[in-house]
Amino acid sequence: MKIMIGIFLSVFFIGCDTYSGPMGYHPDDRIEDEIVTQVLDVYCDNCTIDDKGNLMYQYTGYNYGQIDFHISNVDNHTLVGWTSPHEYCVEHWGQEICEPVINYQTYSDEYGFGHQNFYMNETFKGSTLRLIGYIDEDNWDEVYITIY
Repeated sequence: MKIMIGIFLSVFFIGCDTYSGPMGYHPDDRIEDEIVTQVLDVYCDNCTIDDKGNLMYQYTGYNYGQIDFHISNVDNHTLVGWTSPHEYCVEHWGQEICEPVINYQTYSDEYGFGHQNFYMNETFKGSTLRLIGYIDEDNWDEVYITIY
């Protein structure tokens, strides 16, 4: 009992100034959580590159092509928005309806990889499409694809 009282008094008078938390680190030595930035990279695996470095996509009679993307620093599915200044139009009951050539949103897989379809038809041959992917207003990437 005298030993317990001696330890208690020692701790009381000396204090725990050298306390180190779990794993031997002092609580004031903690490193703040790093801010990890996601980076979007849009590319085209199905494209060929011409001698000038332009991405070329062959129209084969199917009305949809595919582009690819990767988002770095993710550990779950991530929403990617899409837009394009290029449109295709259809006439429906006497009214023309126009939509962007690329659908508005898609998700990556849990590793940050994904694909997105874009619309094209025979009248697009010779045209260059600008396809833009974005995570937010400051994090976006684009590709220019010429249909041949």
